[in-house]
Amino acid sequence: MPYDVHVEQAGPRVLAAVRAVTTPQRLSTDIIRLLDQVWPLLREQGARTGHNVVIYHPGEGGEFTIEAGVEVFSDFEERGAVRR
Repeated sequence: MPYDVHVEQAGPRVLAAVRAVTTPQRLSTDIIRLLDQVWPLLREQGARTGHNVVIYHPGEGGEFTIEAGVEVFSDFEERGAVRR
């Protein structure tokens, strides 16, 4: 089956996110826990939002750092652990 491939250059995106250290065993639980901190703040502030995003940073000893957050297309005020 033929298909077309299109390459597009995407610019940087603003995320409202929380950072944490996790393990593969805790990953899914920790992603939900972090997003549960981000979404209420963005809803409260009426921010325009997009996709959930998780960024993985390499670690050592079976642990690694993640940043779990939400794309934001409007301004928002950082609060607590939720950062730009």
